[in-house]
Amino acid sequence: MGLFNWFGRVQETPRVPLAQLDHIRALFLCECDPYDPKAWSGTSLRMRETYESIFSELHCVEMPHPGKVLQTVPKKLKTIGKLATRAVREHDVDLVICQGTAPVPHMNTNRPIVFWHDATWSGLWSGHYGDPLTFEEFRRTKPHEHHWDELALQRADLAVFSSRWAAELAQTHYGTPAEKTPVIELGANLPGLSDEGAVQSAVTSRSRERCNLLFLGAEHVRKGLDKAIELAEGLAEVGIDARLRVVGSQPDITSDRVEIIGFLDKTVPAELEQLMALLRESHFLVHPASFEAFGIALAEANAYGVPILASNVTGLSTVVADGRNGYLYDLQDFVPGATARVQELWSYPAGYQDLAMSSYREYRTRLNWTTAGERFLEAVRRL
Repeated sequence: MGLFNWFGRVQETPRVPLAQLDHIRALFLCECDPYDPKAWSGTSLRMRETYESIFSELHCVEMPHPGKVLQTVPKKLKTIGKLATRAVREHDVDLVICQGTAPVPHMNTNRPIVFWHDATWSGLWSGHYGDPLTFEEFRRTKPHEHHWDELALQRADLAVFSSRWAAELAQTHYGTPAEKTPVIELGANLPGLSDEGAVQSAVTSRSRERCNLLFLGAEHVRKGLDKAIELAEGLAEVGIDARLRVVGSQPDITSDRVEIIGFLDKTVPAELEQLMALLRESHFLVHPASFEAFGIALAEANAYGVPILASNVTGLSTVVADGRNGYLYDLQDFVPGATARVQELWSYPAGYQDLAMSSYREYRTRLNWTTAGERFLEAVRRL
């Protein structure tokens, strides 16, 4: 393999630039099982399928999840880096793709390294984990995670993020060049409706007597179930018979406006069909989260022509194009703003139908894995 260079890379046989290759052979290093439809809500599996469709050859190696490696952060990164280096040496590839960033800092190879993720550690500590930390607080109190971000962003040849929010944090917090941090949205992880005719049929068959609101999410506190319930009850007060269906969690809620459905397993055909039926029937997906790195559920709702009512935070501002596939509101204004919007659209069915069809088009043009794969390949070839 040769000698190490100053950055710790192995001096391997030079490779032809990716832009000049007709066929690219890739190695996918994944911290979740890329064959498990439940891992990362199915995203790891869909990433693998996407890479298989765009590269001539794909090898998958599952890395240890960093949360399960019982070592200090510096040691676990070195441990995972050694395993990643071994995996690269065992496969003759042109490109290394990482689902997470743990393999990146200490991987020794001269092959281009790309990761595709939804957040930096600095971003996750700004609201995903308990009380939000400013970047200065994060850097002071979480020095190992800060260094992890820093090393991964320096070492990777391309850092692909699923939202503008995440990419901009990499740029402002770590000085990563914008051209190194392209934004490519993730896709829906369940089958969408087949075409606009099917969406039109679903939209026109939705009840005109009751407004069906849908809440999808296991972490119901962070995803804003309390505000979703306020919205349902507020709509009832203004004369709209609204019902909120809650999928993914089993909170202790007593309200005649709320129906708790619980967790639905997409790998069980009957439960998948139940979820798809709920999406076909729903008028809006309600997602007033306090923090959301991306929000796969939003893409899945759009796949059924279901517009989004969401908070204007973090990754949601990339998923939701205001007025095209839903509407965004500041958290403190969510309930009154969303109530007024639903009232307006409820009294103007043609306007609602236009929004629903536009939501489906956002899925077909932007929030699906085929489009994501094409954009990913284009970004990689620019390396």
